Amino acid sequence: MESIDSLRAILHEIRPQLIKCIHDKKVKEYIEQYEQLHDGKKPNRKKIDDFNNILIAQKISVEEARTFIGTLQEIPNYIEEVLAQAPDIEQLTKRMINANNAFFIGRGLDYTLCMEGALKLKEISYIHAEAYAAGELKHGTIALVSEGVPVIAAATQKHVYSKVISNIREVKARGAYVILLSKDKEITDPSICDVHINLPDVSDEFTIFESVVIFQLIAYYTSVGKGLNPDQPRNLAKSVTVE
Repeated sequence: MESIDSLRAILHEIRPQLIKCIHDKKVKEYIEQYEQLHDGKKPNRKKIDDFNNILIAQKISVEEARTFIGTLQEIPNYIEEVLAQAPDIEQLTKRMINANNAFFIGRGLDYTLCMEGALKLKEISYIHAEAYAAGELKHGTIALVSEGVPVIAAATQKHVYSKVISNIREVKARGAYVILLSKDKEITDPSICDVHINLPDVSDEFTIFESVVIFQLIAYYTSVGKGLNPDQPRNLAKSVTVE
């Protein structure tokens, strides 16, 4: 949440518990409690980002909490596995550095992730990138898909997996350069994508931690490949305090 959004909510007597790395003294003045996330300074605002500091609170049983925490504690190990694929990510972005457009598609939680991926790519590579709900492609969006356009597809949610694969076939049939993220060890039909990125097999709700690292690496290497400085994205402010 940007500073101006936080302030507006607080001044309208909405009392959120701000769980973020708060460096803005103005926000601190208006709240009674906050939690400081010790994620250090953020020279590269794309690599160390508030997006990675999400806390989802809900009422769960003690046993569910233990399972949740146990899986959460394993996430750093899974992320290490993902980071080991960095050289492969760098190679695939060579097909993206000259692209004018790029599209991210997914369903459910993956769609939310895709919005973050598109944002990162446009912010530091200046490529026009958009995220679309995969199930809505046929409602006009698919008209934007042309020969060679990069489409990054996330298919990590089991309950909609087959539907996302069907959507991927649609964009591939129209000439898209498809990068697929999934938990599959092997793709049974290699023709559905140009590049497959395998994610460690964790519960669906935790795959977002792995996937977002892949998306951040795609944005980073695309930026570097274009000769840009990902640490100094143009036109961006550290804190948004005006409407």
